[in-house]
Amino acid sequence: MILINVLLLLIGVLLYTVNRIVLRGDAYGSLYWLMNGYFNDFVGSISFVSYCNLVSMLFRHKMYFIRLRSIILLLFICGIFWEVVTPLYRRGSVSDPWDIVAYLSGGLFYYIIYESTNRWMMKKGS
Repeated sequence: MILINVLLLLIGVLLYTVNRIVLRGDAYGSLYWLMNGYFNDFVGSISFVSYCNLVSMLFRHKMYFIRLRSIILLLFICGIFWEVVTPLYRRGSVSDPWDIVAYLSGGLFYYIIYESTNRWMMKKGS
């Protein structure tokens, strides 16, 4: 399952880059609000979980973030740190609880893609 994590990481980086360079400037209204405020948080959390799994496989030969509850816990703890603790010491950083929702949504999306791919590969292998 290394391949799916590499692909999700690369797709996340690509979507983040496209959003930063192209989409954000061309969006209006609600789409502008979504693309500027939460899309990168959603995509970034998918890449972050993929990255964490790749690093854990590299050093421990085991993926730790494949169950939904471990993904949600990881992203919730990170979200609390990024959205509550970081603004306390980093000037210009703002707390936005909806970012945590975007992180958790990205984690749920990661889980759905990972599980779907895993089931498809198991069925294909049988």
